[in-house]
Amino acid sequence: MESNRYLDETKLLDYSNQKIQDLIKIRKWENREEEQQIKAIYNYVRDEIMFGYNVDDNYKNLGRHLMNNNVRKIRNSN
Repeated sequence: MESNRYLDETKLLDYSNQKIQDLIKIRKWENREEEQQIKAIYNYVRDEIMFGYNVDDNYKNLGRHLMNNNVRKIRNSN
C-alpha cells in the first residue's frame, strides 16, 4: 500500500526511540482510537513543540534537544 511509505521511520522521525515511546505512555495515546490518537498527537506537535531551525541543520541534535525538553516538561507537570 502506497500510504505505508509515510509510516516508515526516518532519521528525523524515529518513533521507536525510547523517549518517544515514553511520551506515548505518559500521554496515554496508545489507549485511544486511531482517529483520536492522530488528533491528540497533531495537537501536541502543533501546540507544545517549539519549532526552530538549527544553524547547522543538524536535525538529530535539534530533535534530541526538543524531545528532552518536552519530556522533562511533561514529567514536571504531573
